[in-house]
Amino acid sequence: SIVIIGGGLVGAVLAVTLQQQGYKVTVYERWADPRKASVGGAKSINLSLTARGLRAVPEGIKGDVKSLGTKVTGRIIHQRDGAVQFQRYGADDSEFNLSVSRRALNQLLLARAEEAGVVVHFEYELVEMQVEE
Repeated sequence: SIVIIGGGLVGAVLAVTLQQQGYKVTVYERWADPRKASVGGAKSINLSLTARGLRAVPEGIKGDVKSLGTKVTGRIIHQRDGAVQFQRYGADDSEFNLSVSRRALNQLLLARAEEAGVVVHFEYELVEMQVEE
């Protein structure tokens, strides 16, 4: 039995991964369920998910995560002299990052965690912890 403190992106991914490996997982999250309410403490609107980040997403969820995103193949660099330069993220258009709504991604991961059997408790804050030696 494993308890995870925090149901954000990392906590939700970890919960699904551990549950798929046969552990009984419970998550405690400080904020309200982002699928049901407007949530305070939200971070940036979008995030850039790289190939490395996508490898952390458990199998069976990757397709859903990819469907949330928009492919971004590079970035524009604006020079001080006014010149503009395109800088690729990979060798060609087959290598890209995904621009994903942080909130939509978290909602998806929490839903998949619960579907996998993870128990998630919202509006619980860790205020003290005793560690046994």
